[in-house]
Amino acid sequence: MAIGNIFNIPVKTEISTSLQGLSIAVAGESKAGKSTFCSQASRPAFLQTELGTRNLTGITPLETPTFNDFKSAVNQLCTPKGREAFDTVVIDSMTNLLLIVDRAYAAKASEGLKDDSGHPLVLESASDAPFGKGTKLVKNAIATQLQKLTNAGFLVLTILHLEEKTDFDSGKKYIGPTISPGLNNLIERFVDQTIYLTGKAGKNHNLHFTPAGGYANAGGRFTMLKDTIPTDFATFEKVFKEGIVAGADKKAATVVEEERISVLESPEYDYIALKEELPILLQQIMDLDQNNGAKIQAIVASEIGSGQKATEIKIEHVENLYNIIASLKREFKIGE
Repeated sequence: MAIGNIFNIPVKTEISTSLQGLSIAVAGESKAGKSTFCSQASRPAFLQTELGTRNLTGITPLETPTFNDFKSAVNQLCTPKGREAFDTVVIDSMTNLLLIVDRAYAAKASEGLKDDSGHPLVLESASDAPFGKGTKLVKNAIATQLQKLTNAGFLVLTILHLEEKTDFDSGKKYIGPTISPGLNNLIERFVDQTIYLTGKAGKNHNLHFTPAGGYANAGGRFTMLKDTIPTDFATFEKVFKEGIVAGADKKAATVVEEERISVLESPEYDYIALKEELPILLQQIMDLDQNNGAKIQAIVASEIGSGQKATEIKIEHVENLYNIIASLKREFKIGE
């Protein structure tokens, strides 16, 4: 859909209390009730990078032990069928997903590196690469997946593991991530809000919106009317919306409860999957013969016009993307 005349677009005066399209980090120590809290959200799908939902019911567990598994699950969730089936996506845990992606991109981050003897250096973790090269790879990879989920209208809850630590300089105890702060902070920069859960063995379970609860990174875009509430999703949702309403009142804005966000995809085509398939297909074709470029350009031009790039096709033209991929497969007999 074209943007049209921008001068005809009215000034936005509404603020939504809907949780759709938001990302919230649910941080806490072991047994603080993070997974249980997330399971209370509306129609949750759990992307499991670890086993932590054995005693939970009312959820759909999707095992994603590798990053490829994770991306495949995200692609399926972001289709009209996936959006109709679920309202919430829980990444359990984001801490473990960060480690999985860090290892998965280690080889790429090692490209061009050599040890003191001049031999190729292969890192165990991408984040060990100099000049932040590997950290950037990890950040971009995970950010892409989070953006897909929030753009599709899901409430995304990312579970972060914390533990008690000791500051080596002062000797003081504090609560921090179980992984390196650098990796952990990659995620907390992307989320709209970080909440901190406390309590163990079914006792004294509370949810904290601010650093006053004991975790320095708690907080985010929204200011809540309460600092601490019981760890219960219904209570959280109520207090969260009250905070949004209070903020809207200060801005003299109209508060609305938006309807479900629809996925802007044709029911016949999976735009995200097609976008990921195209570069792989193009590489396959060029591997067959480096002179196939001209044929590829001719097929693309016949569908979307000369000088246009298939890799830049927008979601509203997903049918053109599908047709180009189908034509390329026929012409070069891919998949036959």
